[in-house]
This record gives sequence, structure tokens and C-alpha cells, in this order.
Amino acid sequence: MTPARNDNLRGKNHSLKRNNNIQEMLKKLIDALINQICIWINQLVGMMRQLFHKKRLPWFKLSIICILVYVLFTRDMNFNFSMNAPAKASGIQTEMNDYKPSQTSFRSVEKTKPKVKLDPKKEAYVLRFASTAITEMEKFGIPASIKMAQGLIESRAGESGLAAKNNNHFGIKCFSKKCGKGHCANFSDDHHKDFFRKYKTAWESWRDHSYFLTKDRYKDLVKYEKDYKAWAHGLKERGYATDPQYAEKLIDIIEKYELYKLDK
Repeated sequence: MTPARNDNLRGKNHSLKRNNNIQEMLKKLIDALINQICIWINQLVGMMRQLFHKKRLPWFKLSIICILVYVLFTRDMNFNFSMNAPAKASGIQTEMNDYKPSQTSFRSVEKTKPKVKLDPKKEAYVLRFASTAITEMEKFGIPASIKMAQGLIESRAGESGLAAKNNNHFGIKCFSKKCGKGHCANFSDDHHKDFFRKYKTAWESWRDHSYFLTKDRYKDLVKYEKDYKAWAHGLKERGYATDPQYAEKLIDIIEKYELYKLDK
């Protein structure tokens, strides 16, 4: 047998002896603990017997006392175990560290307004012409929110007869006395003298509307820059529409659909 193998065997024997010693020590500790527990139980039983003989307590009272002692003892043990137990890798400790009491009170929840239901057709119209409105704003200085709101109202989100047949999204009329063929058209629901411009594309209507607002009685509105409320009242005061609530309707639709974000 080689020396190396002898060393391995000696090491194994030494480990076995050490393990046996540890097991014997643990066995002695457990036996001592069991004996101590038995002593405590005997003492408790003796105390209960003395109490029973001296006070002559009925059995049901004695049983209630035993139950209370048991409940208090087990509750205390559970509490100690839970307090001394280390945090597991489940993230409980992290959750406790990150926990913050809610700052929202019942009163603030009651004041929270429900989200306004938006018309999907209007939302689709905004998406369709958002880039066009921004381009016209950069070129002519007219707020994109104003042009979009007017387009939504005048064309009924692109579904009016004027918008569908003539690509006229802003109700722009034709005042020329020498119109070529296909330049304008009249609708039966309007006055016989009301002729409206016809456009090959919707984009042409948006561009013509920009020209329309930068001349004559509307041209000074540019001074309001991106103040959509001032623009809305200015358009009403200068007679863009006969509706007495036209300015309020423009402002309402701008704020409802957050069209002011197009101006940034």
C-alpha cells in the first residue's frame, strides 16, 4: 500500500471519529434538554395540583387556565421565531423597504374626474392631419391647434358632404365671378348664392385655408402667436362663423382632444 493511500485512509478515519464525537455531543445536549423540559413539566403539574387542592377550582376553570397558558406560550414562540427569522430571497425585505404609505386621500379620489370619452372618428382625423397642421403653423404662423379644431368642426371630422365631395375641410366659399369649370359647387342645403370651393386634395384645402387666414381681416391674428384662446375669439369677432358659440366650441375641442400639444 502506498504512503499516499495510507494518508487518505488516516484522514477518513479522523473525519469519522470527529463526526462521531459531534453526534455524541449533540445527543447529550438533546438528552439534557429533554430532561430539563420534563422537569419543567413536572414542576408545572405540581403547581397546578397545589393550586387545585388549595383553591378547589372546578375542572372547567382549570382547563381554561391551561388553554390560556398554551395559547400565550405558542403565540410568544411564533412571534420570536418570526422576529429572528432572516429575510428570504423572495424580495419581502425589499418590498418593506420600498413601501411608502399612499398620499392619496379619499377626498382626493372623490374629486378625480373620470376620463372624458373621445370620439374615435375625431381622433382618427387628428392623426391624419397632425403633420399637415404643424407644417402650416411653421410656414404661416397659425397655431396647429386652431387649424385642427376648425377642420374638425367645419368638416365634421371629414364626414361632411363638403369635405367628402369637394375636399373642402374649412367651409371656404368662392367669391369669384369668373369661375372655371370644377372650381366651386353649390349644395341644396345652402343659399343659392353660396358657392364653395372645390379642391383636388384635402391638402390643397388646408393650404388655401392658411392663405385665407393671413390676409384681409384675419391677418392681424398672427400677433397672438400660439395663444389659441385669443385666436378663437378673434376668429369669432371677425365673422368667420355665424355661430355665437364658435369661439367656445373651438376652445372646448382643443382642450378636450389636447390639440394644444401640436403647437409645441
